[in-house]
Amino acid sequence: PKRPLGGARVEAFLDMIQMPGAHSQGPLYLRSGDNPGVYSTVATVPMVGDYEVRVQMNDPGLPVYGEAKKVVSVGVVGTRG
Repeated sequence: PKRPLGGARVEAFLDMIQMPGAHSQGPLYLRSGDNPGVYSTVATVPMVGDYEVRVQMNDPGLPVYGEAKKVVSVGVVGTRG
C-alpha cells in the first residue's frame, strides 16, 4: 500500500517561462505540515507571467526520489491605494 512520506526532503525551483533564467529561484525548502505527505512553501515572484514550478523530493532513509513540474500563471490580484 502507498503511504505518504513524512520527514522527506522536499524543495522547489521556479523559473519564469517568458524569461528563462532571469527570474529563477530555488532551492526553496518546503516544510512538512500537520498531515503526513503535505509540504508547503511561499515564494514571491517579481512580475506577472507564467512560471514553471519544479518540485523534487527524496527521503534520505529510503531509496525514494520523485520530481514533478507544473506551470503556474501569476496575475495581478488587486491594487493598493
